[in-house]
Amino acid sequence: MKKTLTKQEVQAVDKRLTALGSAKMPIPKGIDPYRARPDRKAMRGR
Repeated sequence: MKKTLTKQEVQAVDKRLTALGSAKMPIPKGIDPYRARPDRKAMRGR
């Protein structure tokens, strides 16, 4: 089988992808977990 798409198939796939919308996840509100400072008491074991 050939692995090429016709113009009609390309348009159909494009329509499906645009219908899905963007795949970006929304940014959660609150503290950035990568910039959060660790608790000093927890680090010492108290």
